[in-house]
Amino acid sequence: MLLACNPNTTRPRVVPFPEDASTEVRAKVPAATERLIRAMTVDSIPIASQSLRDGWVVTPWLDAETLKPADARPIGTGIVRIRGWVNPSKEGFSTIIVEGAYRPYADPSLPERELERPLPKDHPLQARLDSLVARIPKGRSATATLVPVPDVADSSGTRPDSSAGNR
Repeated sequence: MLLACNPNTTRPRVVPFPEDASTEVRAKVPAATERLIRAMTVDSIPIASQSLRDGWVVTPWLDAETLKPADARPIGTGIVRIRGWVNPSKEGFSTIIVEGAYRPYADPSLPERELERPLPKDHPLQARLDSLVARIPKGRSATATLVPVPDVADSSGTRPDSSAGNR
């Protein structure tokens, strides 16, 4: 709720799909976001931009098989975008949500998010994302083993969250 009230958030104005994979971890938002970033990095998922403070991660549009940035127009389940959100839950805990999205068609008259759909449950990348979420460490001790992950500049060369270092 506090994130929704903060006008200075860098968080994209995108809401997760209800069926997205999620897990609760014993960590505050910055530490839980580090866990998500680490899990994505270990799974070779490139990140376009992120914010530890605001708890979000987004990839560029990717080829669903290779997970390399795609040059093709993002239409069909072969070109996907992965997003992650970290929301505060009960005291000392956060909920991590990860989605894979695709666009079934192009329609310039609609906002971009309205064109996106969640990956089908039987899509190979969705199974990989479900596995990624299941492997994220849940306990408090996991934060001690993580090395802080610096924010990544987005494609424009700007940093999405310049205050992430002030946690």
